[in-house]
Amino acid sequence: MALAVIAIAMGALVKAGSQQAASLDYLREQTLAHWVAENRLVELQVADDWPETGRSQGEAGMQGRDWFWTTEVEATEDPALRRVEVAVWSDEAREGSALARMTGFLARPGGGA
Repeated sequence: MALAVIAIAMGALVKAGSQQAASLDYLREQTLAHWVAENRLVELQVADDWPETGRSQGEAGMQGRDWFWTTEVEATEDPALRRVEVAVWSDEAREGSALARMTGFLARPGGGA
């Protein structure tokens, strides 16, 4: 009887451990995707060109992996600002929910309208 109780307890511990490992992997993926999104926004902020409105896609390397992003640039009520949303996936198909989404605003270079 004692062995049965120990076997059941060990099974529960192994299951809990594997669930925690999967959660840690997912959190790591989200963190890296967030960094990719931040990097994309910074690239747009330091670029000399004013981004055109519309959607663009690309990829970036981080931690020895390829990450796939989509950038959506929209006009705002202020003609000197653009709204930018970056979404990042770990696969090129960009299926399902993005691992990270980040929104920022870009000022027109030179500040003029």
